[in-house]
Amino acid sequence: MKMIPLKIPLRRKISGSGLYYAIGVAVIAGLLSSAFLLLTYFHRLEHLRASSQLRVVQNFRQAWLVLMDANTPVAMNTDQRLSIGLEIDTVMASRESWGLLEVASTICTSQQMSISRNALVGGISSRTPNAVEMAYGEKLTVCGNTSIVGDCLIPGGDVEMKTIDNRPYTGPQPAIEGDIASATTSIRDIHPDVIESMNDVWKLQTSNYEPQVIPLDDTNSFSEPTRILVTAFEGVSPVNLKGNIIWISKTPILLDSRSNLEDIIVVCPSIQIGSNFRGSAQFFVTDSMLVEEYAELTYPSSIVFHPNAQRQFLRLANNSRVEGLIVARTEVQKKKGNVIASIQNGATVEGAIYWNGYVSLKGKVSGSIVANGFFLQTPSATYENHIQDGVIDVRQLDFRFVGLDIYSATRKKDLIKWLE
Repeated sequence: MKMIPLKIPLRRKISGSGLYYAIGVAVIAGLLSSAFLLLTYFHRLEHLRASSQLRVVQNFRQAWLVLMDANTPVAMNTDQRLSIGLEIDTVMASRESWGLLEVASTICTSQQMSISRNALVGGISSRTPNAVEMAYGEKLTVCGNTSIVGDCLIPGGDVEMKTIDNRPYTGPQPAIEGDIASATTSIRDIHPDVIESMNDVWKLQTSNYEPQVIPLDDTNSFSEPTRILVTAFEGVSPVNLKGNIIWISKTPILLDSRSNLEDIIVVCPSIQIGSNFRGSAQFFVTDSMLVEEYAELTYPSSIVFHPNAQRQFLRLANNSRVEGLIVARTEVQKKKGNVIASIQNGATVEGAIYWNGYVSLKGKVSGSIVANGFFLQTPSATYENHIQDGVIDVRQLDFRFVGLDIYSATRKKDLIKWLE
């Protein structure tokens, strides 16, 4: 039998086009796999980044709540790290005294993001303040178109409506819309923490800073060290200062409508705010301050008088406006007529007045007055604890107003404005 050899092909030749097709499929599969791996990697990175950003925002919010709390662990004029977030996060908080107010700062960082903000904050009272608080003395008497809205602490716990110089009482009945209680011997003193903050500013006035010949046109961020400008010039010139600046003047200041101030502190012997001026600042004045017609000190402004000055005199002229705080606290015995605040017809104060002296009120206060008493000057006589045509309405104070709780030992704070 003849054997026929069996021919079995050991390999099959692949055509050139098939080879290219196989290589293409392999490359595409590799690219798809690589793209999937890269997509997964970048998705993971984006998730980590978004998670980090969200955590930093949450840390910032928690740090802000800690700073605003009445029992905040962050001491004044210190930087402190807070135990907020993960171990890889850093949360720093600080409080710096800024006149009657505070600058609160937070810096929150993680591996992916950082948030840094500064804010001007003030105290808020735990209750609605009294419209009027007076020291014990003669009974409060009102005439003309006077009205008082809010609870009051007044001498004898009563008010008398009377005709003065042929001006009968023509205001609402009753003259005081609110609860009335009898005043104590003297008005309450300001809390020591607030006194210390004011004294920190007054110390600058007696420091050895030398006057500088500089243009008063400057802006300084609250993220930078405080800039102190010292001047001793006479006359009027445009002044434009904004931000983290303390202006110390060795001579009286006259500001006209060409000037602009924002958020700064001014320390001077006396100051005259000219007509049509508009700006916001904290004015620390030794002797006297005059705010002329149609001038406006916008929120949050403050007027503070030196406690040891022999005279403290404030005049708000017709149609002028102050939004913020007015404080005159005395530490030396003065004559009755040496601590005077005169709020004239058409003048408006929106905020709080603490005046350890006497107030002549013919304008309007949307807020509260704490004072030793009132006085009324007419062509024929001077009357103690009399108000003619004055309006005090604590309920008209804007609910967003944040100022200073001058009595509370643990003051809860709130935002006034964000700072640059």
